[in-house]
Amino acid sequence: MPFIIGITGTPGCGKSYLAKRISKLLKSSYVIEVSSIVKRYKLYSSYDRSLESYVIDPKRLNLKLMELISNSKKENIIIVTHLIDYIKLNFDLIILVRCHLDDLLSRLKRRDYNKEKIRENIISEAEAAIKSSLVRFKKSSIIEIFSNEYKLKDILSDIDKIKRGAYIRKLIDIDLLEELADIASKHKDIGL
Repeated sequence: MPFIIGITGTPGCGKSYLAKRISKLLKSSYVIEVSSIVKRYKLYSSYDRSLESYVIDPKRLNLKLMELISNSKKENIIIVTHLIDYIKLNFDLIILVRCHLDDLLSRLKRRDYNKEKIRENIISEAEAAIKSSLVRFKKSSIIEIFSNEYKLKDILSDIDKIKRGAYIRKLIDIDLLEELADIASKHKDIGL
């Protein structure tokens, strides 16, 4: 059975970048970008034009993930998604990537997201919406990091400890609501 890592966080926080860095250093790794397989295999029921995103079919997504994992010969599976609560796998480790709101705003603007999508993602990050969805993963080790402030060697050390049987919970106690108020006053065009 492979070691399954879920990397989650708000869009634009650095999940894919972290997955690439980890996969280069972990032997026998397979990275699954959920957004890519949703599009490739049409695992959606519709398209939300206002948010410029697909409405995912969770049942079909989970079946495809199970198929990809069972067909893989890799020792480490890294699943990258902002929709971790849709996935019905037993993760060995979940890494929640957080981002300061000013960094997130500039990343989302570079991606040319519309105002509504930017607003939704900034508020989601400020309210730690994804963090609250991790409650159901009681048996998974969880590490919460800030995208510009982590040390890869520490993450790899934690992965090694978990593979040897450790259970790790490293959560950050931070309030981004002050950052949200600052962004709202500086960027009135977003409508926060």
